[in-house]
Amino acid sequence: MKKLNIFMVCAGMLLLTGCPYNASHQLGGPSVKAFDAGLLGVWNGCSAENRTDCGRLAIYRFNETEYYAEMTGVEHTSSNQNININTDRYRAFMTDTGVPGLLDVQELSLSTAAHGGHVYVKAEVLPGDTLRLSYMSDNFAKAKFATAGELAAYIRENHAKPGFYEALPVFERLKTK
Repeated sequence: MKKLNIFMVCAGMLLLTGCPYNASHQLGGPSVKAFDAGLLGVWNGCSAENRTDCGRLAIYRFNETEYYAEMTGVEHTSSNQNININTDRYRAFMTDTGVPGLLDVQELSLSTAAHGGHVYVKAEVLPGDTLRLSYMSDNFAKAKFATAGELAAYIRENHAKPGFYEALPVFERLKTK
């Protein structure tokens, strides 16, 4: 199994059970009415398997419809003498697909290499200032879609089925003084 640098995966934080579904399609246009200001802020999360592997997710409002996010992962080696720190940057937005909290996420690259595709992440702000993130799993969605409309219809039809999403550790909002 491979590790992927995506919005919700702290670099080195988790060994995923399934990989995020990666598509070439933007799910739709960014939506002002679907924008959730509750996602904004700084969030911390740690791996359930190794509490020393933690990450910080900072979500900012980029414009009226889009988020800019930075995921900084901190991984301690088994000897705890070395620490690996990695920061990835993302563009994310919600669309009017009919699935509440579904983000279209795309990694921003600092190089001239072609940017990655789109991954789809469900974001839910829970009581107690916690954030649950789940990504659309490629274990569930095996098909590739010719159009964004076909993909959106597939997501609407299947998003509530077991196995559609792979959950990440819960993030807790960092309290500001």
